[in-house]
Amino acid sequence: MRKPLPLTRLIVCGIVAVSCGKNHEALKREYVRAGDVYVAQGRHLDAIIEYRRAIVLDPRFGEARAKLGRAYLLVNDTPQALREYVRAADLLPDDLDVQLSAGKLLQLTGHFEDAKARAQRVLQKGSRNVDAQVLLGSALAGLKDLDGAIGKLEDAITIEPNHGRLYSAIGGFKLSQGRNEEAETAFRRAIALDPTSSRSHIALGYYLWAVRRIPEAEGVFKHALELDPKSALVNRILATLLLITGRVAQAEPYLKTLAETGPTSRLTLADYYLAQGRFEEATHIVESLATEGRLSKEVTLRFAAIQFAKGKTTDANTMIDEVLMEEPHNPTALLAKARILLTEHRVVDALLSVKAAAEANPKSAEVQYTLGSLYVQTNEPTQAIKSFNEVLQLNPQAVAAQVQLARLYEAIGDSKSAIGMADEALKREPDNLDLRLSLARNLLRAGDTARAESEVQTVLKQAPQSAAFHTVLGEIYMTRQDTTAARRSFQRALELDRNDLDALTNVVTLEVQSNHFNEARRLVDARLAKSPNDAGLLALAARTYATAGDLPKAEQLLKRVIASDSSNFSAYGMLGQLYISQERLESARLEYERAVARDPKSIAAHTIVAMILEAQHKTDEAQRRYEQILEIDPNAVVAANNLAWMHVQRNQHLDRALELAQRAKQQLSSDPRVNDTLGWIYYQKNLIDQAIPLLLEGVTKDAGNPLHLYHLGMAYVRSGDWPKARQALERALILKPDFAGVDQAKKALVMIGG
Repeated sequence: MRKPLPLTRLIVCGIVAVSCGKNHEALKREYVRAGDVYVAQGRHLDAIIEYRRAIVLDPRFGEARAKLGRAYLLVNDTPQALREYVRAADLLPDDLDVQLSAGKLLQLTGHFEDAKARAQRVLQKGSRNVDAQVLLGSALAGLKDLDGAIGKLEDAITIEPNHGRLYSAIGGFKLSQGRNEEAETAFRRAIALDPTSSRSHIALGYYLWAVRRIPEAEGVFKHALELDPKSALVNRILATLLLITGRVAQAEPYLKTLAETGPTSRLTLADYYLAQGRFEEATHIVESLATEGRLSKEVTLRFAAIQFAKGKTTDANTMIDEVLMEEPHNPTALLAKARILLTEHRVVDALLSVKAAAEANPKSAEVQYTLGSLYVQTNEPTQAIKSFNEVLQLNPQAVAAQVQLARLYEAIGDSKSAIGMADEALKREPDNLDLRLSLARNLLRAGDTARAESEVQTVLKQAPQSAAFHTVLGEIYMTRQDTTAARRSFQRALELDRNDLDALTNVVTLEVQSNHFNEARRLVDARLAKSPNDAGLLALAARTYATAGDLPKAEQLLKRVIASDSSNFSAYGMLGQLYISQERLESARLEYERAVARDPKSIAAHTIVAMILEAQHKTDEAQRRYEQILEIDPNAVVAANNLAWMHVQRNQHLDRALELAQRAKQQLSSDPRVNDTLGWIYYQKNLIDQAIPLLLEGVTKDAGNPLHLYHLGMAYVRSGDWPKARQALERALILKPDFAGVDQAKKALVMIGG
């Protein structure tokens, strides 16, 4: 018989146990004992290897699975710990400790129904088990049965009336119900029953933090630390509290203590040093971990972060790519890669990288927040809102996400949601002026002028130099038709900030409404003299001159807007309306044809020609011109959108139309026309779930467009949401009884009973 290959004795024993003189039972127990030794030594990764060897020999070895689950917890790998504890609990139905450990992990990871079942199984074997009562209460709370949860904990108190942690749990549930005084009473009762309990103090500290009694919370946490100076939890809490309250230097001692608990916490300290620009100290920690062979992928990524912070982007990128070669779905590496891509202005590629990170780790608040931030950069408010709401699902205390959502809801015109989010965020950041401004604007839009004025006046008493609040105050006065007070507020805003375009627009509007056209022109001309290339100012000036009847000057200004921004839909539309009103379509087309002859690659000139051809109903010629534009510049957003619309109007080349509309969406995703085009294409392709959000966004930003309302209504008809369909279609008919598609709208209303 041929000798085996020269493997180590241990591996040979693992594969051919009998040849080593040991049976499987003895060998698997030897592996477990070895794992126990490693745990005692703090070598948790080695322990995991030994426990897994035991399970390879006997997959039904419940004891080994339970110990493996505990080892995974020690290295903060909760998903693997959950899997092993659940398997162990199934294999050891009479081991109540294992059942409770599995139940606690199920509750922690949001599997509340399964956690409830584990707790009930333990209580069937011992109805006076307090741990099971607590677990059952927590599971019921997760299932939104807070009264039931409190009831179960009160039952447990009858069993052990002097058990402080039960009162802490009740306090948590009372707090979630908004019953703050009862919650505080319960938390303090827990401490009274067990004044040496660090966890009871932590629970009270959390409560005080939640109700923004920060100094008191800090004092309670510090007392908890006196009771348990090496507590990783308390050191982490105090470090976090100090960091978020801006006392960065004071957090260092707690992070240093935390670093003594394991390699992951040492990385946290390295991250702290990195954020402070203390590269030498961060490098020392990372190098020590590398020498020990600990957390190799995480260590490589920290080395990359240090190089990136030093401006050595190429070196950082190489390290990140090394990790991604081995682990292409590593969420930390994908996030780091996105940051590199952003420095190269590759926003779309960065977004793809973060999307991959979100797929790999959908429960990471950091990943979801980064994803939302990138959607903001790419002007995709609907997707950004979804991501930031996911952040709040994962971490309801994430004020930064609430701030982002308040701004986004305001941007899409959802004042009700914006007000609600701003109110929630202001509970935690009452001095945030950006939030106060967003709240005031949305209260005004929602018609609550009294509260809007109260918010503005409160801020102006504390910060009278805030131009933006003077502008909002002027808008409040305008709604009350107090033009004198409004003008005074707008002028004060401009004194404080001459670049406040909202204030200037409002002042000009007041002058135009009073027929003071010369003054209106003087105001915009004075600002243009200082900022001659500001697209917003040019557009305001064009509207002002057009209203005053100086169409040649308005035309000149619109041409300047388009020359600086060939994707400005509004400027093209205004220019087209100007030509139509003067019956100058043909002469204008010839003028721009001459411009094309002088500069054959002028996107703006080609686009105006194509749009004039459309207005003249020369559809084939317009289509050819749009194709020509896209040959010059495949990312010409107006041409892509308009050509896609022509295809869908003719019900032809829908795949090509979809590709063009998606391209336009990438370039100008917040424009209502772009969203309407893409949404209507999805409707035509019967992709209703994708169509409705886009069409709704288009309507939200352009509520007076009957065609957009018609498209949204038809999508709701096809989705079966007839009340919303009726509302949209009826609004469209009220706005314009003869829009394109009116017959189909009326037929749809008859069908659904409108």
